[in-house]
Amino acid sequence: MTSIRNLVCALCLVSFANAAVAQTGDAVEGADLAAINKMGGAVGAYVADYLSGYGDTFEPQLLVQLAAVAQQKAIAHTCDGFEVDESRYNDAMSSMLNPIIAMIEVPEDGGAAINLPFTIAMSAYSMVLGGYIAAGASDPDAMCALGNQLRDSVTEDVLIWTAAD
Repeated sequence: MTSIRNLVCALCLVSFANAAVAQTGDAVEGADLAAINKMGGAVGAYVADYLSGYGDTFEPQLLVQLAAVAQQKAIAHTCDGFEVDESRYNDAMSSMLNPIIAMIEVPEDGGAAINLPFTIAMSAYSMVLGGYIAAGASDPDAMCALGNQLRDSVTEDVLIWTAAD
C-alpha cells in the first residue's frame, strides 16, 4: 500500500507534473496535460510505489535530491548549453549516498558485503533518469526550457552542471 509520505515523494520527484494546475488556478484534466507531464507523473508514481515497499528506509529528501540530479543529467543529455561537471556530480551523489553506503555490514566470515538499500536507491535513480530522458526525447523544447528555469533554482548541494558562461 502506498503511503502518503511516498505519494508526496512522487510529487516532489517529478517537477514536470507541477503543470497540473492551469494559470487560472483551475485543475487541469489529465488528458489535457502535455505528454512530457504525463510521462513525468507516471514515472514518479511508479518510483514512489516501488520504494513504498521498503517502508521508511529512505528519507523523502534523499529521493528529491536524487531526482534533481537525474533531472539535470537528462537535461544535459538532451539540451545544448548544459554540461555535467563530473566532479560536482560525484560530490553530489557521494553526499547523498554515503549514509546508505554506511549501512553496509561486513559479514563476519569475510564474505561479500551486500547493501540492498544502496541497490534500491540506485534503481530508483536509474528509473527517474530514464523517465526524464524519455520525457526529453518526447519534447526536447520543453525539457530545455525547464533546464533554463532550473539553472537558477537548483541548490548548490545538488547542482551538477558546469558554471554558466
